[in-house]
Amino acid sequence: MQEEELRRTVKEKKPIILIGGVSSSGKTTIGNALLCSIGIDHSIGTGWIREIIATQLKKEDYPELFTHSFRPTNKVTPFENFRNGTKSLLPAVEACVKRARREGTSLIIEGVYLMPDINKGLYDFFFFLKKKENVEEYKKMVFGKSHNKRKIFESDIEANIEIEKELVKICEKTNTPIIPENSVERRKKIIIDIMLKKYKEDKNGS
Repeated sequence: MQEEELRRTVKEKKPIILIGGVSSSGKTTIGNALLCSIGIDHSIGTGWIREIIATQLKKEDYPELFTHSFRPTNKVTPFENFRNGTKSLLPAVEACVKRARREGTSLIIEGVYLMPDINKGLYDFFFFLKKKENVEEYKKMVFGKSHNKRKIFESDIEANIEIEKELVKICEKTNTPIIPENSVERRKKIIIDIMLKKYKEDKNGS
């Protein structure tokens, strides 16, 4: 019932949805689930955006785009590397959003390098997904099927934990919805409830 109601609204409103979180917090999984459930037109990951724009940039000028978000190659902290990556990727993210707005297309952009304090005028909804709290369970996620060729070290796990702590602080300051780790269906329901509530408030306030 709620999904159908939101599908009708999404078809009319054509929202831009950003889904952020550290590596292996379920962003792609939730993005794909929403794409099918509520009828979003397109979804794109920041990892793919980064790969595309990196072909036009020099590694020495943008080192943060040529490494993992959690593994800096220069003398900065993992979180500083994360923030630098966000800044470097922002023009490309903005270009994708502008095209979606121009063409009347609903869009999900999911991935790391999306900061909760990004320009609120850029999107309609921002959801921050928390990783698994249990470290051992989180490691299993990191080494999951979608990244089975990725080489990960203990220091990377620790870096992601620290990055998430900083991002949660920003979410709390900016009133960005934090979606706790849970089943796909439960997370999807939380997001759908938030979206429906906002649309109803907007309708009643207009």
